[in-house]
Amino acid sequence: MMKYHAGEFESPERSVQQGQSVLNFMTQAVPDDSAYGRALREEKQSLTNANASYIFHEQLKRSTTMYFHQFAQLAADFNLQYVSEIELSSLQLQRYPPQVADALKNMDIIKRGSTWIS
Repeated sequence: MMKYHAGEFESPERSVQQGQSVLNFMTQAVPDDSAYGRALREEKQSLTNANASYIFHEQLKRSTTMYFHQFAQLAADFNLQYVSEIELSSLQLQRYPPQVADALKNMDIIKRGSTWIS
């Protein structure tokens, strides 16, 4: 909600100001006794003492989310390839229950990286 509302402003400072404004407005508009109202108030409280650069980076920054397979394809477009996880232990399938290990060993390594959290 903050990101959507603040997205039309070019300046990071103005985006933060507008993001906080819409959050303040919503906390007044939503009933206190609703789950959404409580969540909004908790979010507002957590951002009350946060500095503007934190709010901009964590709440408002325009970014593109991508899946691991999309990242791997982007790397392949530049003649790069995925080699391994940084933690080699995550590649050791024997640490998983047999039925999980069987499913993982038959899975393409890129698909495994996209769907399995080690």
